[in-house]
Amino acid sequence: MGKRYDYRHQQERLKWKPAVDAGLVDCHEPICLMPSRHITPGTPWHLSHTPDGKRWTGPSHARCNTSEAAIRGNNMRRGIARTRRAWVL
Repeated sequence: MGKRYDYRHQQERLKWKPAVDAGLVDCHEPICLMPSRHITPGTPWHLSHTPDGKRWTGPSHARCNTSEAAIRGNNMRRGIARTRRAWVL
């Protein structure tokens, strides 16, 4: 597990878990790929963070988070500084 997913990350995820499990949380990714931003209890979710990895933005659908990370990584390899998605903080 990388530095971003250390003890502090796990503790932050544990803080969000009760709200996600209760169905009180919407996806925090700038662009949600699911039919609804609502994170349905029992579905896979990730704790998203800002592109620089310095802050968490909140829970997101696993699909939305991995898609955002793939776009960001591909753009970095291509030398593109920003993603096509606008980050709302």
